Amino acid sequence: MYMKNSTFSKPWSYLRDLVSTDAVKSRRRSTLWLMLFTLLLLPTNMVAQTNQAYAEFNNGTLTFKYGSMPTGAYELNEGINEPGWLAQNKNIKTVIFDASFANARPTSCFYWFCLCSNLTTIEGIEYLNTEKVTNMNSMFDRCSALTSLDLTNFNTAKVTDMNYMFIGCSALTTIFVSDKFVTSQVTKSVDMFSGCNKLIGAIGYDETKTNNKDYANLVDGYFSPKGGFHAYAEFDEGTGTLTFRRGASKPAGAYDLYAGIYYPGWYYTQREKIKTVVFDASFANARPTSCYYWFSGCNNLTEIKGIENLNTENVTNMSYMFVKCKALTSLDLSNFNTEKVTDMQGMFKECSDLTSLDLSNFNTEKVTDMRGMFWECSNLTSLNLTRLNTENVTAMNGMFYGCTKLESLDLSKFNTAKVTKMNQMFYNCYALTSLDLTSFNTAKVENMTEMFNGCSALTSLDLSNFNTAKVTNMTQMFYNCDALTSLDLSSFNTAKVTNMSNMFRLCYALTSLDLSNFNTAKVTDMSYMFKNCYALTSLDLSSFNTAKVTNMKEMFNNCPALTTIYASDNFVTDQVTNSGNMFKGCSSLKDYNNINIDGTYANYKTGYFTKLVVRNGDERYGIAGETTQLTVVNLVLADGKDFVAYEPFTATAASYSRTIKEGTTWGTLCLPFEVSLEGQNFRAFKLLSANEGTNTIELEEITTSIATGTPVIIKMTNEATELKFSVNNKDIAHEVQTTTPVDGYQLQGLYAKKVFVKDTDDNCYIVKGNKLMNPSKLLENSKVQEVNCKAFRAYMVDNSSKPAGAKMFSIGFDETATAIDNLNNTADDKAEYYDLQGYRLNGPQRGVNIVKRGNKTMKVIIK
Repeated sequence: MYMKNSTFSKPWSYLRDLVSTDAVKSRRRSTLWLMLFTLLLLPTNMVAQTNQAYAEFNNGTLTFKYGSMPTGAYELNEGINEPGWLAQNKNIKTVIFDASFANARPTSCFYWFCLCSNLTTIEGIEYLNTEKVTNMNSMFDRCSALTSLDLTNFNTAKVTDMNYMFIGCSALTTIFVSDKFVTSQVTKSVDMFSGCNKLIGAIGYDETKTNNKDYANLVDGYFSPKGGFHAYAEFDEGTGTLTFRRGASKPAGAYDLYAGIYYPGWYYTQREKIKTVVFDASFANARPTSCYYWFSGCNNLTEIKGIENLNTENVTNMSYMFVKCKALTSLDLSNFNTEKVTDMQGMFKECSDLTSLDLSNFNTEKVTDMRGMFWECSNLTSLNLTRLNTENVTAMNGMFYGCTKLESLDLSKFNTAKVTKMNQMFYNCYALTSLDLTSFNTAKVENMTEMFNGCSALTSLDLSNFNTAKVTNMTQMFYNCDALTSLDLSSFNTAKVTNMSNMFRLCYALTSLDLSNFNTAKVTDMSYMFKNCYALTSLDLSSFNTAKVTNMKEMFNNCPALTTIYASDNFVTDQVTNSGNMFKGCSSLKDYNNINIDGTYANYKTGYFTKLVVRNGDERYGIAGETTQLTVVNLVLADGKDFVAYEPFTATAASYSRTIKEGTTWGTLCLPFEVSLEGQNFRAFKLLSANEGTNTIELEEITTSIATGTPVIIKMTNEATELKFSVNNKDIAHEVQTTTPVDGYQLQGLYAKKVFVKDTDDNCYIVKGNKLMNPSKLLENSKVQEVNCKAFRAYMVDNSSKPAGAKMFSIGFDETATAIDNLNNTADDKAEYYDLQGYRLNGPQRGVNIVKRGNKTMKVIIK
């Protein structure tokens, strides 16, 4: 036994010398026994102590130390003996290897932390020297709370038994080791990694494998190097193959994978040499964050192998990933996880040989940029985008640009509420025969340049839902849509548009175009706007204000069927600097002369325009030259036809008819000519008074005629089912007459349909059945999509400073009186009538009536 120097070194030396002398052995024997007896009587702390390795448990912590073992501590086990602390396995939360333990040399780690299911932390494991350990059986067996293990200091050169070493470590994701962790002497390794479901090293855990020592390595096993694995790509010049791998180290000459928006290393020198891309099995556990420009310009790439080994769960950028892969005919992206991707712009741009593309599993919830995503995928015949989530996308410009073989596109699930750019979105999609964009929300779109340019197979396009209030550029929007026969742009708000050049150029099949709602106050360029619209016979530009336009070059060039261009006094050429060939080829315009073809003739007095006076549905009437007042020979007004007159005119004959639904009693009427009431099948009333407190109104009957443009309430007689009027030589009013407000209320007439808006029309009331209903209240019903009032009708409006916003008024009428009695919000017909003295009446009488209905009492005046 080795003993350090102590105060007892000398007695022991003396004793040795003493007993080694033969001469005095017999003489000193009694003295020797006396001294031995004396030593036994000394205190224990005066005797040299033995250092050893041990473990002690206290408050959830198991600590390994080397030194003098205190009472209650555990000795280290040897061989296949279970350690004493195993009884505490459920209570152990932390393991600490004290620095002193570096001097220990255990030979067995058998069952050391077996079933320590609450163990989350191991500290100082670098002080565990395993160079003499032969048994690690079940060392970390079912340590189900451990998430990582740093075993880089482990030397396993002498270990023979690794059975169940990590079995059941279900939360373990990483085991770090060095090249000192070897299995050359291991003979037992059954289920070494079984149940380590989250473990990822060179490969990810696979329960189908044997999961023994064969996977205890850094090459094709479950271990990881301390510095982590390297994902890289290698290019083989001889075969033209770019191979993606993941390993403990990156070979010389291999390319790093970059994050962010940096071109990959191979892009600069190898992109056109790459013929094949291979994703090695080892790459399956790589987690790149960017695929930006990965295969950009690889125009000789024909095959991608092992793409299932590309895990994209952490990728945020896939922009231009396959751009100009012109030789690829197919792409299997079924394993792509795109839930973190924010940028897909130009992802498949110019993949001109791709014939199909299945994106049905793509999660694009976070994508904000899809511009040019399928740009010039000119061989795609179909594209299933029904599962694409576009709710956060802001850019779709050029998205389907040049998809020349696409015959149909289902974009019904597209959410475009955040999109600001749609320019060139469908450019040159000339195989598209139909396109349903009724679900598109364009409220934030600012640019629609060339949006449908070259969609030459489209015969119709419903853009009635388009909100263009923020659009500033519409140049070439419908350029070369040569199969379009009609185009409804009635919803277009063009107040911010500055450029309309070439907007309808080469729309060969359009026969008419109603732009009467266009606001062109900010437009500066109208060059080539209608050039080559061969079939156009008329144009309504009456709303055009061209005060800021500087370029009208060839605006109507080669529109040979154009007979009429309606315009107003706001169509001016004061700022125009280029109007060359403005009317060239417009041979059907009245008094056309092929010499007089510039902007000088853009007027209705001495030029080719006609001043629009009347729009009656699709009919237009105007004046030209020296004519100052319009006379319409036969003006036929009809239900459902909006009527707009810009100035007074006369009609040689005018008529109006309306079918009345059977059972209808009450209605409204407002016509732009005088109507005699003699012999009519209805009675007419004007608003006389209104009372918000009692929700009653009073009407006075009109007995002679309804003045031009005057709104009235009518009551059908004898169950009539038709209104029909015919007059001759009448002046036609271009404006509705304003009635005198009573108590803040008045009737408002209409010559054109009005759609009520819930938030702004809370002060309006329309006749519905025998009631006056508030449209805003009707719109509170989720089943009610729209409330409107058609042309040649009227509605009541509350113009007081604080509109009551009542839900409704009910209409009641006493046939014995000369006027309507009241419009009341109580629909109860069981009314009691009293005079001012309180006497009960059988019914209402002329003068003042006190009417009691239920718990409501009111005063009603009958005139």
